[in-house]
Amino acid sequence: VRDGAMSDLQTQLREVLRENELLRRELEAKESKLSSSMNSIKTFWSPELKKERAVRKDEATKMAVWKEQYRVVQEETQSALITLSLPLSLCHLLGVRNRIKLPSRNFNKYESRHIKTNSLPR
Repeated sequence: VRDGAMSDLQTQLREVLRENELLRRELEAKESKLSSSMNSIKTFWSPELKKERAVRKDEATKMAVWKEQYRVVQEETQSALITLSLPLSLCHLLGVRNRIKLPSRNFNKYESRHIKTNSLPR
């Protein structure tokens, strides 16, 4: 009985080893095919990805420049508003506004050029 059992075990072992070898070859073939496909994909997509990355980088650079330009314009606008409002504020504080004929909000171009300033304090 032992010889028969031993013979059966040896037969099963050979079958398992043979099946193992077939599966190993199948795995190697699939890995080779996958590697080939991966190389093909890398070769095909790599230039496109590089172009896309370059475009994104370019856009980010442009956006940074635009943000900086916007910041500078905002600062200049704020400075101009302060510069324009300062004389009016000073006139108001000094009480000069009542002594100077200031144009109304709806003045025409001719009037804006001929604002009377004769009554300014000296």
